[in-house]
Amino acid sequence: MIEFKEFSNGTENYKVLIMREWDAVIKYQNHPKTTKARKAYKNKVDAFLDWYIDYADTILPAKDYKIQTILPILLPLKPLKSTTNLISHFRFRLFLIREYIRHIKDVLDYSNVDRYNNEITALGCEIDLCICSFNGLRDRSTKYMLHTGTYNSLSVLDIFTATNELLYIEEASDISDIYLRDLKPNVIFQIRQFIEILGRRIVGYIDIKNSQTGDSIHKFTQIAWEFIESKNNTSNWNIVLPLDQSHITRINKWSNRFVHSGAFTPTYIQIYLHKILSSLMRPPTQSVTIYDGTKKLSILFGDIRISGYNNLKSDFQSYIDSKMSGPGKANVIWDSLDKVHAYIISL
Repeated sequence: MIEFKEFSNGTENYKVLIMREWDAVIKYQNHPKTTKARKAYKNKVDAFLDWYIDYADTILPAKDYKIQTILPILLPLKPLKSTTNLISHFRFRLFLIREYIRHIKDVLDYSNVDRYNNEITALGCEIDLCICSFNGLRDRSTKYMLHTGTYNSLSVLDIFTATNELLYIEEASDISDIYLRDLKPNVIFQIRQFIEILGRRIVGYIDIKNSQTGDSIHKFTQIAWEFIESKNNTSNWNIVLPLDQSHITRINKWSNRFVHSGAFTPTYIQIYLHKILSSLMRPPTQSVTIYDGTKKLSILFGDIRISGYNNLKSDFQSYIDSKMSGPGKANVIWDSLDKVHAYIISL
């Protein structure tokens, strides 16, 4: 069970989460680099992780939440306003922390425990924030103050230092010497790039160019998913995706916000979103018969299927024309059929 210590500043009372197990981990992080010291440190880390799992098990269901339940509340497109939704937001974060900690416990041993120093520190801050927020929203009469403090954005210095560490990563004598907390958000850039490029390759074009100048039109970098979301299932063509289109759109918007704002997203959320997107790369269980009667199975993309591909191409050009206020102003440069990142069932 979790415990709180009550304080008063003379005018109001507030509670602070007691985190003895986490404090013990932090105090011992600079331990001697010996096998005995590492084993002792791992025991402290295990005690901290078990402390959290014991707490989470008392407030969370044993079963998983569905993606369609978590995602709209975890990554809202507009700020959450209702207390019910805010409580759910932190409940889902507590759930994802538990899932991530279970993974850590499966792979952790005394030989690699030091690599998790940054992550354990960050997890402590996240746990403190989420527990206090969760309890504070359910009991508005009580004020909570963080035990650990928190940091939920990347400063210019954080970003520039992370680029330096990544560029010279081979020179690090030990991975535990690398400040991974600031480095891991690079995954968000790659998720954004993955979604953008996959969308373009599903539709099957290489570039969109200005008809007069021949220059690429950069405002169309993410037009593929906008087109799919707008026109799929309403036209004489169809794209079948292994993942709900709305989930892709939501994750894409989240990654765009990060790129422009630097708002920090903890590892456990990044892992959850990466796991969701992995279905887009999971191949079918058997070869797929495509438009020319041959069978195809690719490791380059997942079970994505298109019917009426020529109609899709025609509609996409029209969609671009509408964005350019008329036809003839932009040329779609199409790739060959064998480069499309989908199984083309019919042309």
